[in-house]
Amino acid sequence: MDLTSDDSSHTNIERSPRSARGSLGRTSVRTSAAAALRDALHDLTTGPWVKLDPETEQKLRTLVYRTTDELKAVEPTPERVVLRLRAIARDAGFHPGELFREPDIAAEVAKERLVTDLARWCLERYFARSER
Repeated sequence: MDLTSDDSSHTNIERSPRSARGSLGRTSVRTSAAAALRDALHDLTTGPWVKLDPETEQKLRTLVYRTTDELKAVEPTPERVVLRLRAIARDAGFHPGELFREPDIAAEVAKERLVTDLARWCLERYFARSER
């Protein structure tokens, strides 16, 4: 999976060809929502970790909803949408599986919780009734 940015307002999300092992098929999506989400998450990783204030949390939730809406149009399953969202978080500097690599364990736990929240918000939006 390749997640690259070609400018400040769009992110290209590509999938590799589907193989016998079930890897993802190739698709390229230009999405400003994904780029905005990546940038917002990256801003959280550039300094010491602080607890999210309600305004920042709501901004992230809104960006996750927008990104989910865009990805839902090109991904065949909710699992694939969540995988894409997690790839955006990784690209922004959130690296699941490297938990506790920093001396501030509380900050690492909070970052892991945020990635979990991103996936939960994504699924909430994915399965929300069409009230929009």
